[in-house]
Amino acid sequence: MRNGSASSGARGARTILGRSRRRFGDVEFADPGERPANVVNLDDLEPDADGDKAISAEAGSARTGLNWVRRAPGHEAAVPHCHSLEEEFFVVLDGSCTLELWPTPVAAQRGAEQETHELRAGHVVARPPGTRIAHCFRAGPDGLTLLAYGTREPNDICFYPRSNKIYFRGAGLIARLEHLDYWDGEPPL
Repeated sequence: MRNGSASSGARGARTILGRSRRRFGDVEFADPGERPANVVNLDDLEPDADGDKAISAEAGSARTGLNWVRRAPGHEAAVPHCHSLEEEFFVVLDGSCTLELWPTPVAAQRGAEQETHELRAGHVVARPPGTRIAHCFRAGPDGLTLLAYGTREPNDICFYPRSNKIYFRGAGLIARLEHLDYWDGEPPL
């Protein structure tokens, strides 16, 4: 960039290319080589039944996940959930949504309440692990497209507050548990 002009670099490149053509003739480029298996193009990926594209899985990633997610108006990107070890990160690419935050039973006992936040394209949301607050993105009237990134921790435990389920990722088991008080079943003092 010269003299504050963003286009001066482009003009310089055109000048150099013009001199090269006069000196050497037209430049011929070889056909592009075959793309490595760990490089994918979003447009080449088939969406799954939900309309998601598993970008990182298609590129061969084993320990992180990056999904392209598109939802029709009113639909959830995923059911409300929170993780014990996995960190997630979301980028709203298009449309709008409501971010719903659901406290777990322990968080609710300690005063946390369900919250909603309106988001639009350009918003970025980080969901650190162990917060005891579940999240859900519900598509707005124009639908929603977002990128969802997660660390895919093998021993993560995921809790689903609406259905009271828990997913033990390392064991590959989803179960429904009953929330109990800390002192439940213990002898009186």
